[in-house]
Amino acid sequence: MIPVNQTIVSKGDGDCTRACVASILELSIEQVPHFLRFKEIWFNHLTSFFWTQGYKFEGTAYLFKPKTGMSRKHCHSLYKTPSIKGFFIATVPSKTFEDIGHSVIINKKGIVVHDPNPNKRWQDINARKTKELK
Repeated sequence: MIPVNQTIVSKGDGDCTRACVASILELSIEQVPHFLRFKEIWFNHLTSFFWTQGYKFEGTAYLFKPKTGMSRKHCHSLYKTPSIKGFFIATVPSKTFEDIGHSVIINKKGIVVHDPNPNKRWQDINARKTKELK
């Protein structure tokens, strides 16, 4: 895993997921699409991109549930989510914007080993101990 920071920090259009994908696949951010630009079908593009890189994407370790949005039943548990070299993409509550998720990279213990936001507010936090990962 090579840490890559997000280039867009914006509520609803940030590219933290893109930065996490680039990090975990050891690519430059320019080599990874900005998935949110695909609107409602962004997740299809995300899974397809992993497939083109030789991986099957089965979900994040946790999907933050804002006041509106997907429920936890649509998410995979930490132990069912495949890792790449022992790292997982997880979605936690944003510490920058209210009521929105933020993608980070965690290890199996739940420790955030890379927060792609330049402010690094999640860096080195054990998201399992804070109850942000179930």
